[in-house]
Amino acid sequence: RMKAVVLQNLSKIIDGRDIFRQVSFSFPHHGLIAVVGESGCGKSTLLDVIAGIDVSYEGDVFVKGHLIKSRTEDERSAFRLSTFGIIRQSYDLLELDSAFSNVMLPLEGMGVKPSLAKRKVKEMLRYVELESKAKQTVNTLSGGEKQRIALARALVGDPPIVLADEPTGALDHLNAVRVMEILSSYAQKHLVILVSHDRALCEQYASTILLLEEGELRVIKEKDTGEKENQTSFLTFTPSKEPQVSFSLFSWLPHAFHVLQEKKGRTLLALTILSFALLSLGTSFYVKRDLQGQLHDAFSSLSGVEGIVMENAVSNETT
Repeated sequence: RMKAVVLQNLSKIIDGRDIFRQVSFSFPHHGLIAVVGESGCGKSTLLDVIAGIDVSYEGDVFVKGHLIKSRTEDERSAFRLSTFGIIRQSYDLLELDSAFSNVMLPLEGMGVKPSLAKRKVKEMLRYVELESKAKQTVNTLSGGEKQRIALARALVGDPPIVLADEPTGALDHLNAVRVMEILSSYAQKHLVILVSHDRALCEQYASTILLLEEGELRVIKEKDTGEKENQTSFLTFTPSKEPQVSFSLFSWLPHAFHVLQEKKGRTLLALTILSFALLSLGTSFYVKRDLQGQLHDAFSSLSGVEGIVMENAVSNETT
């Protein structure tokens, strides 16, 4: 059976340095795979390559049998929505939206029926032990709670592959353990590829640890977890194979309003610049019209009713 993710002769150079040098590796369909290495070695880039965000490389990347680089950007976006749950260290949450709305966001893009989507979101918040925080805005939550909301959003669509970029990097030990326990539980039936600097947590929870060093990816720890490929998901809904990414205008309006509220300084500056630009444009049109009128009156008073006739000095010269 084909593996979940297959890297074939993956090579990438950044600033004259080999990030990947003919890397070939296959990821199974389930398990928690940790990628460790020095800062700047390319761990986060590896996740972007697998997700199809970064396609500027040589070699091939297959995900669920699909060649990622051969697809258009829109096709990769739709495929990413149905296939991957992505977790960033910076959370990437809508700060002035509620925890419930943030977790709901991927399901809105998938076009899931509202009644089913609400049930899934409640289920997911219960899974990460934050059901009581559903109505709170994200900016009132702690760092650990924000990371668990980001986890819930990544897992709510029941993606077969989760990509986690330093999910515990900004957390205290207690919250880091909570996050790793959730990912470890999810990895019993799905593939979780995790990038982390915390070697101790990786040793404790990861089924396989990979070291990315000097452009090479190699296994430094592996334990047999047994075959669990055919287990059913703990969630009540599995999304369609490749949904079309489609957010309605009405679903975006409240999010856009909250973003404007969150970025008050930037919004005020942009509106000020726009106001000055419109004012300048209006003034220029007014001055132009007034000046044209004055010139017309001046020439009319000089020329009389016959007007002025202007001819080229050279008959074939362009005016």
